[in-house]
Amino acid sequence: YVHLDYRMASYVRCLMDEIFNPSNFRNEIIWQKCNSKNYTQSSYSNIHDTVLFFTKSQDYHFADVFEELDPDYVERSYRHKDSDGRLYRLLPLHAPGIRRGATGGPWRGEMPLAGNHWRFHPDTLDKMYDSGLIVKSNNGVYSYKKYLSDSKGVRAGTIWLDVKQLPPSEKEDYATQKPETILNRIIEASSRHGDLVADFFCGSGTTLAVAERLGRRWIGCDASPAAIH
Repeated sequence: YVHLDYRMASYVRCLMDEIFNPSNFRNEIIWQKCNSKNYTQSSYSNIHDTVLFFTKSQDYHFADVFEELDPDYVERSYRHKDSDGRLYRLLPLHAPGIRRGATGGPWRGEMPLAGNHWRFHPDTLDKMYDSGLIVKSNNGVYSYKKYLSDSKGVRAGTIWLDVKQLPPSEKEDYATQKPETILNRIIEASSRHGDLVADFFCGSGTTLAVAERLGRRWIGCDASPAAIH
């Protein structure tokens, strides 16, 4: 992972292609680092940095990481409430496409809707039904409950809007210091407990501190006297 601003992102991408091979390029991540700022009246406001994600080969570790659900999305989607107060949304129990196996056959004496199949195996449907997770509408269409409390959030994509730079009230030890939240996401996505994390422009050592807290081994390097101190 290489974090850059608009001045160098395109040049370093070419270097990374040469070192790691373009086939090992995974993502260009856009990090909205701050809210709108007017640097000049003759151009757009610069509010993002770029993170280039490469791997050494096709064989690499990657674990899903999740962002919190947007409150507006929660309000729109989780419109139902159980007697115990838990919020849930209703999702179709059918999925498009015809299947020849169990999911394409009858369940509780009913076939899937035309051109569809059951989203789950009939044994799973029985357990969901017995647990009160399946709802049948007045016109006979089945849905199932998806509780907000069971959601991990939304899988992180290539645009990160949920992490801003450190607020002015917090002390920054280094000019380009990144929020621990971003480093947390990167380290958890691309390493396992006990793996080795290296930061060759480690600055004040935020990456190393996060790696230590997450149970990773680490190496930090820098040429700056301030960083070495």
